[in-house]
Amino acid sequence: MECAVRVFPKKNPDKAVATEAQKMGGAMNAEAYAKVMKGFFPCRDQVTLQPGDYLLRLGVRDNITGLIGTANATLTIPEESSSANSSTSPSKP
Repeated sequence: MECAVRVFPKKNPDKAVATEAQKMGGAMNAEAYAKVMKGFFPCRDQVTLQPGDYLLRLGVRDNITGLIGTANATLTIPEESSSANSSTSPSKP
């Protein structure tokens, strides 16, 4: 099994800013296969992104059968606010 994610900025969806992929090996028993078919396959890729709006293209490929599944998703990473990083104490009357 191969899992991959490619990240594009929404403003320029023709230029990828990040790509991560991983291969997973090993056979699944019938119980594990049935569970995946009813739910999801737990692929985890991690990318570090700057604040902004992104389009994610996700893909999974079964290397034995050649079957492929893909999905698109959007992601917004907000700017950090300076007030979130500073501690404030209540003012006294």
